Amino acid sequence: MEENLAKLWDENKNHQLTASEMLIYLFLTYQWKKNNYQKFTYSDYVIAKELKLSRQTIIKSKKKLRKVHLLEFTHCSGLATAYSFPEFREVKKVVTKTDSKKSVEFEIKKDTPTKDEFIAYLKLSPYYKENLLPDILEKYDELERDEWITESGKIYDWKKEARRIISSVMLSNFRKNN
Repeated sequence: MEENLAKLWDENKNHQLTASEMLIYLFLTYQWKKNNYQKFTYSDYVIAKELKLSRQTIIKSKKKLRKVHLLEFTHCSGLATAYSFPEFREVKKVVTKTDSKKSVEFEIKKDTPTKDEFIAYLKLSPYYKENLLPDILEKYDELERDEWITESGKIYDWKKEARRIISSVMLSNFRKNN
């Protein structure tokens, strides 16, 4: 939790977060702690009511927090939003000679596969065919470019997404050939 607060202050320096964005982040961090640091769901309506903010402010703030990698969420129309936080780990300490204060940088812990891991996993599938590889690699590159965030939200289970991709590519190839 301390890492989340340190990252919040660092991101505020870089991206000038609004008071509402910071309040929402702290509120969601508190809810995450209450849920034993596990993914949890919370309604925008309930957040707006508890924080006395408009629903539009909640939605706009969540998007900004996701954009600066402070928050991950999946929203399904009509359902409560599922929240989690990126994992942070300290990567290095920098001490400047002009200032005795230490500044700590954080990096988001990567929980996504390398291209080789992704392909190796798909090769275990009974549906994998070598002729599908170029289309699969194209989909992988799209995921990497979009930082593993789709229209549905952050991808938490890359293996599930890999299985979805192989099915999609197979269907697309079938349609091309028939």
